Amino acid sequence: MNVIIAHNSVILRNILSDILTEAGNSVIEKTASGKRIVELTDDNNIDIVILGENLSEYSEEEVVDKLGRSVPILIVGGKKELLALGAVDIIAKPSMDEVSDLKYIDCFLNIVKKCANSSVVNRVIKSHNTIKHIVIGASTGGPNALRDLLSGLPADFPVPISIVQHLEEGHEESLASWLDRSCRLSVRVAINGDIPKAGDVILGIQGKHLTVKDGVYYFTDEERVNFQKPAIDLQFSSASKYYRGNLLGVLLTGMGADGAKGCLDIIKNGGETVVQDKSSSTVYGMPKAAAELGAASVILPLSDIATYLISAVKESSNDIS
Repeated sequence: MNVIIAHNSVILRNILSDILTEAGNSVIEKTASGKRIVELTDDNNIDIVILGENLSEYSEEEVVDKLGRSVPILIVGGKKELLALGAVDIIAKPSMDEVSDLKYIDCFLNIVKKCANSSVVNRVIKSHNTIKHIVIGASTGGPNALRDLLSGLPADFPVPISIVQHLEEGHEESLASWLDRSCRLSVRVAINGDIPKAGDVILGIQGKHLTVKDGVYYFTDEERVNFQKPAIDLQFSSASKYYRGNLLGVLLTGMGADGAKGCLDIIKNGGETVVQDKSSSTVYGMPKAAAELGAASVILPLSDIATYLISAVKESSNDIS
């Protein structure tokens, strides 16, 4: 595992680092700087952050708030309130006698491993509004990501889905047919005036924006947004104005920043967003832009997103068995 250790005690940082390194883990950084943790986590594939107290530059609360939805955090000797912000677990600050005891070392390593393997789905977003529609945006690497996501959803998934995927014009029908064959839902190209139903997945066309008004999907011909037409931002923003707190947005792999502002509009209107993480993205452009904008309710690897959607919809409607 790749680990960051952050604590104000140099001695404890070094001891915990030695324990983890001897067990075969890679300690990327030992620091007392909260800001440094955030910077390193953004640029490296970090499996867990071990977080102490009295950090400099960013407080523990700020670090957990910024990272608690994207990387597991184990608190050592910190505040219990950090668990509510997204930290996975908390243990007491060990004494010097404890850190030299083999039983403590084994216990510590087991806790670290358990926290690193914890599901973000189980520790982020404690409750959901009733979800009536899901919007998905994707660009570079999107077709394969869409296939993997949609194939994880059951045939009785009770919420319609609309997708904007940046493509070369004329490839919409072939993508929709391929996705339809790859999953248990009904995938088709959207039509003007579309009203998708439960089990429907509609795909926007190229050269027109896919927007929502009063629950009906229309093609519109405004200028390009983020150099794109269709633009994910317009899809997400228009849907958020109608569905408000009953909308869930998913932003997948892609170059640029399209969809980031749309994610923020979803959150501002009471909905929630799921953003693909860096490690599973073909291009970590659009998801990163959303995360940096504070527009990601949850950041997940692609392999966990379908499970999260099922859980969210089940919790909000109890319609999936």
